Amino acid sequence: MKSLYGDRLRKDGGLTKTLKNVAGKTFADQTGRRFEIKRVVREVKGSIDKVEDRVTEAVGDFLDHARPMFSDVVNETKFLLQQSRERMIIT
Repeated sequence: MKSLYGDRLRKDGGLTKTLKNVAGKTFADQTGRRFEIKRVVREVKGSIDKVEDRVTEAVGDFLDHARPMFSDVVNETKFLLQQSRERMIIT
């Protein structure tokens, strides 16, 4: 990015600037409940971190379970390729 835009590259994007500007301010929703953006962002980040952990664990479990099957497929493919190569040479 820096090589493309040089010194014109902004340090923060528009969304980041907006969030930083409102981070300490308190707002009210339609029901009149008051909330702070900083707290809401922290809660959302925590939720995203939990989802990331769960997905990482699920993918790891899947790969651990599938590894023997992939190994069998790879070995069978190697064997078939060696057989086909031998047949092509003999013919």
